[in-house]
Order: sequence, then structure tokens, then C-alpha cells
Amino acid sequence: MENVKLVSHFADWLAKVTGEPVRAETFSEDLQNGIALCKLMIMIGPDTGVQTYHQLEGKHATLDIFKAKENVVQFQEACRKLSMPVMFGMSEIEAGDYGKIASTLIFVAHTASTRGVGVQQMDAELRARVESVSLANGFGDWVDVDMEKLKAYALKVKEDLIKSGSEKAASFKDNLPASLKDRITS
Repeated sequence: MENVKLVSHFADWLAKVTGEPVRAETFSEDLQNGIALCKLMIMIGPDTGVQTYHQLEGKHATLDIFKAKENVVQFQEACRKLSMPVMFGMSEIEAGDYGKIASTLIFVAHTASTRGVGVQQMDAELRARVESVSLANGFGDWVDVDMEKLKAYALKVKEDLIKSGSEKAASFKDNLPASLKDRITS
């Protein structure tokens, strides 16, 4: 039930941020072409590696399945470059694995928000969930999160915060769970 609620928030957020038609009722289908995902990664920054992606040719056009898969693979590669601790692919989209999709999008939205992307478009509930990524009690629920990957992600976010001059950078380590905090060096 929680994942279905998050899907609704993410559909609304992705539509507002990217300008792509993403709806809760057709969430899996809307993500299958990878366009909104690639657009978001471009907005997050050049270090995602996404520079171009396959687009629709017209208003009612559909994207060839191979081009759609290439877009989703680009999104996955961007997640790897950003050290995301969890990520979904075409198989999760097709299966409607909302747990893995929501978990991934929470980390993507968290990274986006640390870079000032799409924060205004988040409703209060989604913003609270995204902000909880850096709080000690926010790590317990994630699907398939490997602690080493989570550590790499935390360090990447800390680097981003330092680059932006954010005051949150200094206290970032203090907001992590003890099991992770002990493994991160300054």
C-alpha cells in the first residue's frame, strides 16, 4: 500500500519536473519508454552521463521497444554513476515492481534535491520521505539495499553537498545510522 501511495507522488513529481505525461494509473507504462527518467538525469547533472536519449516523434507516437530499452539502460548507468544503492530496470517496470521502483526513485529524488532539482515540485509528503534518506530511521525499509552501495551513495551525496557549499555537508555523517556511520571516514 505504501508503494502505491509513493507511485502517485512520484508520477505527479516526474510529470511536473520533466514535463512528460506520467500518471499514477499508468505509471509502469509511462516509465517504459525511459524518457522522463532520462530527462530527469540530464537535469540532475552532466556527471550522470546522460546527454541525449530517444524521444517520441509526435504527440501520439510510441517509442520502438529497443529505443525504450536503451533509454532505461541509460537511466540505470546514470544511477550507477551516482552510486545509487538500489536501481530498477526494464524487468521491474514491466513487472510493476513498485517496491524497487519507489526505492530507487526516492534515492534519485534525494540526489536531485541535493542539487536543487525538482524540490519545489515535491508535495510535502514526498519531500518528507526524500529527506528521510539522510535520517537514521530512513534506511530500514529499502528494498535490496546493499550497505556498501549505501555507503558509496552517502559519500557521493556528501561530496555534492560540499561542492555546493551546503551546511548540511558538515552534519551529514551525524544523520546516518550507526551501522553506516562507523564505516564512513571523514
